[in-house]
Amino acid sequence: MAAIGALGAGWRGAVGRSMIDVRNRLVGVSDRRLCILVSLVLALIWTNNIFHFRISSAYGVFDPTSEGLVVGRLGRAAAEGILSQGGSLGSNAKLEGNPDPGKYWEQLKYFEHPELIAPDGAVFGAYLSQFGLQSLFFAVVDKLNPFPRQYSIGLYHFLAALMCAAVLMWIGFMFIERFGRPAFVGFVVPLAFEPLLSALAPNLYWAAPLWFLPMALSMRLINAQNRTQRRWLFVAIWLAVTAKALCGYEFITTVIVAAMVGCLLNTKEESLYSNVVDMMWTCAVGLAGFVMAVILHGYRFGFANILARAVERTSGGGETLDEELLVGRFASVSSVLRAYFMGNEYTLIKNFGVVFAVLAVIALLVFFEKKYSWFFGENRRELRSLSVAYFVSFAAPMSWLILAKAHSFAHKPIDFILWYIPTVPIGGALVALAIKEVRANRKEWTASPFRAIVTISIPAAFLLAVALVAVLDRSINEKGAWIVQAHTGGKRIFTDPATGVDFRFNENWFTVEYVCDRTLPSDVFFIHAFNGDAVTNHDFVLGDRIVFSPRGGKCYYAQTKSSQPITRIESGLVSGGKIIWRHEDAF
Repeated sequence: MAAIGALGAGWRGAVGRSMIDVRNRLVGVSDRRLCILVSLVLALIWTNNIFHFRISSAYGVFDPTSEGLVVGRLGRAAAEGILSQGGSLGSNAKLEGNPDPGKYWEQLKYFEHPELIAPDGAVFGAYLSQFGLQSLFFAVVDKLNPFPRQYSIGLYHFLAALMCAAVLMWIGFMFIERFGRPAFVGFVVPLAFEPLLSALAPNLYWAAPLWFLPMALSMRLINAQNRTQRRWLFVAIWLAVTAKALCGYEFITTVIVAAMVGCLLNTKEESLYSNVVDMMWTCAVGLAGFVMAVILHGYRFGFANILARAVERTSGGGETLDEELLVGRFASVSSVLRAYFMGNEYTLIKNFGVVFAVLAVIALLVFFEKKYSWFFGENRRELRSLSVAYFVSFAAPMSWLILAKAHSFAHKPIDFILWYIPTVPIGGALVALAIKEVRANRKEWTASPFRAIVTISIPAAFLLAVALVAVLDRSINEKGAWIVQAHTGGKRIFTDPATGVDFRFNENWFTVEYVCDRTLPSDVFFIHAFNGDAVTNHDFVLGDRIVFSPRGGKCYYAQTKSSQPITRIESGLVSGGKIIWRHEDAF
């Protein structure tokens, strides 16, 4: 036993020395080399999905309609030339006898074997809603690429992820210069562990580096030595926003506002006026870049197409009622915002609202007098700068969630990434820097034990309450699992994937399965059961009849059913006094 104990102690000592050695090596690495190393690590993490995130559900949403369009363009470019078919995004499909034209696997086949396009008579379906700059970029890269085609898409995935990581580490390098390495660590960690970045950063369509490049450029404005440098930086921001819009209009408002936030990420308190001026100019050149992209896009493919797509992405227009329901034509802006602040199954953070609230408390404490936030010490310039940037950064994701409500409604797995442009990384940097300051002022904790106990008890009580609520909710929710079996065994009345509803009944119950984030607790599900001319009203408020909400985004509701025979049922949903949908079924 003594030998085993000695062996264990020796092993722990070796591990401890190894960790210390790694730490000392990292401390000795220059900031620039550290950022280069981290960018390579991030690219490998994202490209290879190192942490085995369950991103297949997100891929199922965007691969057929996004990266497939780029790969289809690359296949056509290899067969007919870079600017063939107008050089637009699109897909290749052999329509005759093909049950699944235009899908990703087919684009990959024609990319690896472009010589099959002509013999197969594959038709190119152009996608004119975007300019498609990213497809032209990768077509040029593909033209110069000497490697076998079956390995090229994987190489391009790594290249896309590496470019995104490089831009983020440029921002990270500036965080080290202005706030120190702890803030850099807090900035990087959420990016490394975010599943959606493993899905989107390597993707050839989304052009993720351009989400962050305008922000990186705007952060350099405070270091500009003269007016000439500032002017060139504004030109670079204009070009970066233009390039982003030419690769796709998605998230364009978020990208512009994030660049404005970058103007605040410095520690020069006397520069408030210049920061505001820089933000105004950044906004102006960003909008100018967007307008330039629209002009180029319209000149190339026509302005009518751009206008139609703009209506679909903002208000949720469509040619039929089903299409309007699918893109959230009748969903309120507040319901969309609530969905993005609530929990989800895709991202690292399962409930953004709770995390953001905790970060907001930390940011507010920074501005309190020392007697209330004594643990942060005297020097709070860096903390205050990050706190202001954190609060302002909410304008970036929310600008897209509000102005492009239809896109946000229809693409929830993807659009959750908006919180990372740049709110979550700034929040992570704020937490890391706050921990550093608390550790630096740890002597204050022993100065007054009573004050320390009171200070610790407040967050401890909050965390205990959150844990208790979580345990109680899980226990209560599990008791309602019976409804799943009752719903599965019931007779289906009506189902519609577009609205996310499945309505059934059995001898005792009406049961409803609904996608949770497409409704509000105050919405009314109306059920009018007819027996000849006699009608029985079974209307109920969703929040009053929810029984079970397992993981997966579905909620189950139950309403007691009368014993009267039923010949006809009218059902529907009322939200905000308006009928969202209505259906009638006869028996």
